[in-house]
Amino acid sequence: PFQSPKLLLQVIDNGIGMTPDIVDKATMPFFSTKAGEHTGLGLTSCSQMAKSLGGKLTMVSKLGDGTTIRVRIPLP
Repeated sequence: PFQSPKLLLQVIDNGIGMTPDIVDKATMPFFSTKAGEHTGLGLTSCSQMAKSLGGKLTMVSKLGDGTTIRVRIPLP
């Protein structure tokens, strides 16, 4: 019934979405679907920062329907 307060950061797009395989790999260091200068550390860093604060990053994506990324961090 009573839950501790949490900060929720939610980013939603209506882009092309990701396959389940890509969602599974998206927070792996140096994984990127883009060629060039991308290092593949953005979602990795976000996920690790959330964990270090006792929180969690989750992704929901559907091919052709966009992606939702949520970061939940407990508040004192």
